[in-house]
Amino acid sequence: MNIQGAKATVSPLGDLANRLTVRIRARRERRRLTALLELGDHILCDIGLTEGDVTRKLSRPLCERPG
Repeated sequence: MNIQGAKATVSPLGDLANRLTVRIRARRERRRLTALLELGDHILCDIGLTEGDVTRKLSRPLCERPG
């Protein structure tokens, strides 16, 4: 059998677990981005970011990875 043409089958429970994992990671990334906003403009500048950079990434939908 040709493996290149085969599709991986995922159980409904496995699919749910994958979607939950993605959602949990996205929420963690958002918490980290939110924490960056608390650092202040001078520290953000030191790491090459602006408040606008972080705010733009936070304004994206949760299903879209902010990073």
